[in-house]
Amino acid sequence: MGPRRNFIYPDAPKACLHCGNLFERHIGIATQKLWDSRKFCSRACGHEARRVAIPSVSVRLDRGSIPEPNTGCTIWLGAANNRGYGLMGVQGKLHLVHRLAYREHYGEFDPSLDVLHKCDMPPCCNPMHLFLGTAVDNGQDMATKFRSSGKMTKAQVLEIRLSNKTQRELAKDFGVSTDTISKICLKKIYRHVR
Repeated sequence: MGPRRNFIYPDAPKACLHCGNLFERHIGIATQKLWDSRKFCSRACGHEARRVAIPSVSVRLDRGSIPEPNTGCTIWLGAANNRGYGLMGVQGKLHLVHRLAYREHYGEFDPSLDVLHKCDMPPCCNPMHLFLGTAVDNGQDMATKFRSSGKMTKAQVLEIRLSNKTQRELAKDFGVSTDTISKICLKKIYRHVR
């Protein structure tokens, strides 16, 4: 058998949706259905067109969040981790939304630093509510705002055990999980407090 010819079908040429060049049907596109679905002159043009079509991080942040008028927060409505912080995939990796929002608004920053919330709302991605700090700064911020899930005082433990509120309400009031409240009430932790 002789060399394979690049046979051209009699169909009218198409214009590439990315670069605008005309291209014709050839032997590699054997079926009419495949030819009808073809939109780009080459794989490279197809990949480039799809890459360009991905919205920027700032557009995705705007689309995935809404302003909360009472607090001024911009609440992320997309995916979140188990602590309530928003997540977004960028170039195949998951990133915390508040870190992306900070970077988009203020520019690159040292990745070893934490991005802290002035508003203490994990889903907030308003850059005006965010600031940089070290892990120590984050711990001090948590302690001053009584959000620490670390050690509780004797008075706090007794208040939890004597309260008539639901565990969910107590967890919200003390900034801890309902599991922690349950363990305190059942005396699985802080047994020494009486």
